[in-house]
Amino acid sequence: MNRGKSASIPASGLLSTDGSIAMPSPEDLPSHTLLQELQERLLWREWMTPASQLSLPSQSAFLRFAIRVLGVADLLHQENGPALSLRPATAERLLGSNWTKTLRTLFKRWLMLASYGDLYDLNEENIRLRCRATSLHQPILRTSELEAENSQARQHIAALLAQTPLNQWINFSAFVRFVYRLNPLFLQREQQWGRATIGSLAPQWWLELDEGRPLRPTLLNDWLRAEHFYLRHMIAGPFHWWGACDIATSADGYLLAFRLTPIANWLFNGIPVQEPTNPLQLEETDDYQEYVAALDVTVGVGLAPTLPLLLISCSVRNWPVIQLLEQFMEETGIQQGRLAYRISAQTFGLALGRGLRPFVLLRLLHLAIEMHADLDKTRAELFTQIVTQLEQWLTGYSRVRLYTGVTLLETVDMAVMREVVATTSLEESIVQNIHPTLCIVKPDTIGHIVEELKQRGQSPLLHDEDL
Repeated sequence: MNRGKSASIPASGLLSTDGSIAMPSPEDLPSHTLLQELQERLLWREWMTPASQLSLPSQSAFLRFAIRVLGVADLLHQENGPALSLRPATAERLLGSNWTKTLRTLFKRWLMLASYGDLYDLNEENIRLRCRATSLHQPILRTSELEAENSQARQHIAALLAQTPLNQWINFSAFVRFVYRLNPLFLQREQQWGRATIGSLAPQWWLELDEGRPLRPTLLNDWLRAEHFYLRHMIAGPFHWWGACDIATSADGYLLAFRLTPIANWLFNGIPVQEPTNPLQLEETDDYQEYVAALDVTVGVGLAPTLPLLLISCSVRNWPVIQLLEQFMEETGIQQGRLAYRISAQTFGLALGRGLRPFVLLRLLHLAIEMHADLDKTRAELFTQIVTQLEQWLTGYSRVRLYTGVTLLETVDMAVMREVVATTSLEESIVQNIHPTLCIVKPDTIGHIVEELKQRGQSPLLHDEDL
């Protein structure tokens, strides 16, 4: 995925009449090109229900959040050039048996993340983030100072939510006023402490709606125009995306209420989430019926349109099936909002070569054929094509073998071979009989066998070649 570059200072960052300048975009802000490409590939509206569809700004905010989280956990890496890719085994870490531990580790790292991206995201609410500038038109504020402010504000909200009862709907407007009465300066705590210490009345940074008029957090009307939106952004955004809270919104998307989920207890307080009842490993003796419904199939596209694709939703519950598909099939990205896999002779052969056997996968596919046999004959036929091809490859596996770096012993006829076996220690050294007159022997024993033959008056012809 092409990461690209984001502009360091937008057009609105020109020095204003009051000597202020817009804060440059954070270093971890992905480019508009990358976000647009991700939006197109994810095909949000094809798989999201109307009630859960995100607006375009919310899609961008979610993608920025996801990239930050994956980046801080070192799950994304950048190779030569601007391309970004996920590190190996990322799917297993996020969906496998230890997904809850991974979730909390990622959450703790995000909570301590040094970034002012959440503040910068308020641009989508037309709230500008500005700071004083030097005579050279550079921000007087170090980015690390703003990052510390945002990190502490994020932790402050988490601390408040950690004390909130689970499964109880809370009116958002009431919660906002409670935060104002408790600590109206939670978003500028460090700055206000610094001003009190050095006796300066001029803030180094602020939020504003109208140019030249900073919003003052000590005034409720101003506070409701900035910190209010920050709280809404954090609760309806990151904390909701973490699964820590459910939200209720109006028809126009305004946050009305929220409630904490059991996952919040795990994220905030370390109280484990109840483990799912379904196993995270499939065995040949399992009842596969609950997994069959997770599988779907569609006609192939792209370079191999004749090969059907297997589809499955990306979720923890589906991980056992996803793991099977990852082992035996070739991943082809996203189709219809789900993970897509194509059968591949090379991928299938490599799995067999590692000692893996596809009996569980084949059992699932046979059950899928039975399930669709009467309901959807087209789907049943596509599943059948996949099963037929996999079984043909499995039947043909190991019929042709290539050996390298081996030692061969060959005789002119079967009588000579029987004589050599009877008069030497050859029989103990044979690894595989290829033909009645040809066999593979252990390389470290061939020298001893040659000496035995010479002692009996035979002179074997030796070849030492790399084929």
